[in-house]
Amino acid sequence: MPRALFDEIHERVTRFDEYFLQNKDALGVPGFTSLQKVVCALRMLISGDSAHELDDKFRLAESTAIENLHRFCTAIIDIYGDEAIRSPSVDDLDHLLDEGWKAGWPGCIGSLDCLLVKWKNRRIDAMLSLEVNNEIVEDHASLDNGCSTS
Repeated sequence: MPRALFDEIHERVTRFDEYFLQNKDALGVPGFTSLQKVVCALRMLISGDSAHELDDKFRLAESTAIENLHRFCTAIIDIYGDEAIRSPSVDDLDHLLDEGWKAGWPGCIGSLDCLLVKWKNRRIDAMLSLEVNNEIVEDHASLDNGCSTS
């Protein structure tokens, strides 16, 4: 991730939710910085680290890591939702079709939507529950493109 993008996300999330500001406990000991909280949330999202793994690596309690991730995701959706989370336009779908064609998947939009893949403790099939992805699968999987909605 480019540093400028990280800095923007960190700054906007910290402004959006005071939870990400550094606090002191009852004894006056400083807690995690906003930078540490954002890095932990991104680490969980990007690498798939569990909350338990963050406890081992960053000394962030498992329950705190889960709350941190939840608040981070809520902030990101509220901050960037209108801009980034939307149904794909015709141009977006054309671009995806072109990219799929180049990759050897002609006519298939979002090949991960066509598969149920299990890795260790992670499931990608959660994507199928998203409304936008369901619309794409229903609209395009019925075509003769190698995908199936069943």
